[in-house]
Amino acid sequence: MYMAITETDYKDKQPYWDFQRLQEYNKEMTMDKVTQLIKMLSDKLDVNADDFNTETIFEAMWTEIPQDDWLQPIPFGWRPKDPNLLLWYEI
Repeated sequence: MYMAITETDYKDKQPYWDFQRLQEYNKEMTMDKVTQLIKMLSDKLDVNADDFNTETIFEAMWTEIPQDDWLQPIPFGWRPKDPNLLLWYEI
């Protein structure tokens, strides 16, 4: 079971929750790019996309992205895939 971020908790810890959501947004965008990269490479190299380890590639890329290069602000309407990072009004 998940718990969305309550309005009270968000107001009490807004910088913390804003950072957590920004980080999650950037992780999701990075994973989307990794997925696109694997699709492109598998098509060009005529190999199966399953031959690539998506998580390993993601971790290698994510650890190299400095926080200053994160995409921000989070676009209006974005909803995190992690239900624990949903705001009270997004459920």
